[in-house]
Amino acid sequence: MDDLKIIKKSKYINNEEKVAVVQGVTLYEQEHRHEFIELAYVEEGEAQHWVNGETFQLSAGDIVMFDSGASHGYRATTPTISVWNILFLPEFFDFFLKEGDRCIEYACRTMLKENVGSALMKESGFLSLPKEKATSVVPYIMQIIEEKKEERPGYLEAIHSLLKLALIEIFRRGHDVKGNFSGKQMQIYQEMLEYIKKNRGGGVSASYLSKLLFYSPEYLSKTFNDISSQSMKKYIQKERLEWARKELLSTDKTVETIMEEAGYNDKKYFYEIFKREYGVSPGKYRKS
Repeated sequence: MDDLKIIKKSKYINNEEKVAVVQGVTLYEQEHRHEFIELAYVEEGEAQHWVNGETFQLSAGDIVMFDSGASHGYRATTPTISVWNILFLPEFFDFFLKEGDRCIEYACRTMLKENVGSALMKESGFLSLPKEKATSVVPYIMQIIEEKKEERPGYLEAIHSLLKLALIEIFRRGHDVKGNFSGKQMQIYQEMLEYIKKNRGGGVSASYLSKLLFYSPEYLSKTFNDISSQSMKKYIQKERLEWARKELLSTDKTVETIMEEAGYNDKKYFYEIFKREYGVSPGKYRKS
């Protein structure tokens, strides 16, 4: 972790603008840290993304925000991908707090740690909004991009104001997803994640977990779906596919062996869902 490349704030952000708007993925493919907060909008394509050891899929329309210091990187899984990155310093939050803006203060304290100036996202160091949760934020981001492209008089002030609105909406949506759950629900959710990771091919399901956690399958399914914004079945499939993907790259096992160890018995089905997730067949993925 300590050997990761650290991208300096001075590389993109100057003192006058306080915000940088850049397009591209080449700087973000390798795992790294940076001295600024990054708000990323996936405009086109898909990518496999990892943040602080957690791996998930990014698709067009998704929005993610990373705290300064969080380690992350990604690998494109489609032939083309377009990502817009809005970069700013943690002090950007203070800029509005000093003006007594109660709305942004509420937003910050909802999703950030107590020290708002450090702008550390709670626990994970990042916040993710899937496409269906991000629709209300996208118009602000597109306006920011247009302002930067055209650079008309007053564009910096416009970008600052639009970013403020985007952040408020992001925190509101993030609060809707994560902010209304009890400690017990979050504990159950974490236990489900642990069981799923340990038993990728062991027939893990809501029914299986209900016997271990002593809650009904319906309650566990609803809790998982509400907190993660995806079904347990879909998450389990992603975990199994991700394990298979890593095995393809790091071992000499046959595709059939990896498939079976990942818990799949139907070769045709495995090839179909693997290609759907990563854009190519398992064999071609290993060669590439």
